[in-house]
Amino acid sequence: MDPLRYASDILDSLTSGVLVVEVTSRIAYVNLEVSRILKVKREQLLGRLLFDAEGLSEMLLLINRIRAARPVSARSYRQYEIQVTDTRGDTIPLGISISSLTTNDGKVEGYVAVCRDLTEGKALMEQIEQSRKLSALGTMAGGVAHNFNNILGSILGRTQLLRRSADMDKIQSGLKLIERAAVDGTACVKRIRDFARKRDFNPSFTEVDVKELVNDVLAFTQSRWREQAQAQGLRYAMQTWFDEDLPLVVGAASELREVLINLVLNALDAMPQGGEIEITAHTDRGKVLLSVKDTGIGMSEEVQKRIFDPFFTTKGMAGTGLGLSESYAIVVRHRGQISCKSAESRGTAFTITLPQVGGRELTHMPSRGRVLLVDDDQARLDVLEDLLATEHYSVETALGYRDALGRFEAGRFDLVVSEMELREMAGDTLLREVRRLDPTVRTILTGDAAGVDCGSADLSLSRPLPIEVLLQSIGDVLESKR
Repeated sequence: MDPLRYASDILDSLTSGVLVVEVTSRIAYVNLEVSRILKVKREQLLGRLLFDAEGLSEMLLLINRIRAARPVSARSYRQYEIQVTDTRGDTIPLGISISSLTTNDGKVEGYVAVCRDLTEGKALMEQIEQSRKLSALGTMAGGVAHNFNNILGSILGRTQLLRRSADMDKIQSGLKLIERAAVDGTACVKRIRDFARKRDFNPSFTEVDVKELVNDVLAFTQSRWREQAQAQGLRYAMQTWFDEDLPLVVGAASELREVLINLVLNALDAMPQGGEIEITAHTDRGKVLLSVKDTGIGMSEEVQKRIFDPFFTTKGMAGTGLGLSESYAIVVRHRGQISCKSAESRGTAFTITLPQVGGRELTHMPSRGRVLLVDDDQARLDVLEDLLATEHYSVETALGYRDALGRFEAGRFDLVVSEMELREMAGDTLLREVRRLDPTVRTILTGDAAGVDCGSADLSLSRPLPIEVLLQSIGDVLESKR
């Protein structure tokens, strides 16, 4: 057995291209996949210098940047995306990773590049993106229909109660609730109309009393958790608890009612034999935390990961999978957060965090710019948010990849600062996505990606990160935008 011949055969069988470059930038080896990508025979590449090889100029620049930025003993590098040109003049996107070839004493003898043609993958992603855009209107319409079912259900239940009552005070109170539900329905229609006209959604936010909001929701859903339940021999206990002097929040009351109604109805569905729902609200660090807890069947970890996905439902034909995804979108538009904690057979708790009146997030946008901070660590986000707020930046925080994209799509930002290590997806992938949505946005990557030549970020910073360095870097990056 000839080891060298077998090694060459193995490399030629790969679906990834392999190219070896000497430290002098001379091409020492290419496999068949490189020949296929560039549409040239390998004999025409072997022995040539990279800057003489037509279409490989970006690869040469990448190797030179890596050589200058990294210690000579470093062996592996991150994945990059470059453009090469084949012999026909066609531009081909390549995903490429480059490693150094070193001797035992650490001397660099050359570089090996492993690359993959991204043409088909990019075409598929464009098709997926187009399909997502085409389905957006259907998703919005489905969400509105879902909310209308809740609104109409509360109107119908309240009307049936009023027909049995001769108490004028109860009738007047019931009519007021019906009127408010109708107003909520009008707001629902306005949202889908604004979407169809392709206008930026800019809801008219006012001061909202959370206690009154919760009382309205309990009244709207009373026919379900009291009258219908009693008719079926079930009992649901409703408990509420609020901080004294609970501050107002800023938002659209009709939308926040939709969210709470969805959460209450979902809680009732999770307790088919009866149970207890506890709704609480308290303040923390200039925000109001509103929680809805139930003693129902709970959810597995797998289900929890998908609860905010459109069309995902555990209710079979009885569910649309749109209630929680629409609720998530509403909370994001309110510059808030929604989270879930649950365990099978141990109930579920949803917590909504909203900015209070007079909080940092309600002030006018400072001239220094709007910054979105992204991390999986809430404590770290809180510290950075406080730091930047004292420097007169307008700051929003996002827990993870999906939360960040939702907030970015809901509002404009001058700068996105993201941790590299995110649970859902790497920070550099997030920054590429926000750049695709807004090419003018500035980006900073923090964490283990420091020093990496990452095309998705304007700057990479390592930890430990001194406060002065962070503030200076943010100022410099934002200044480059102006």
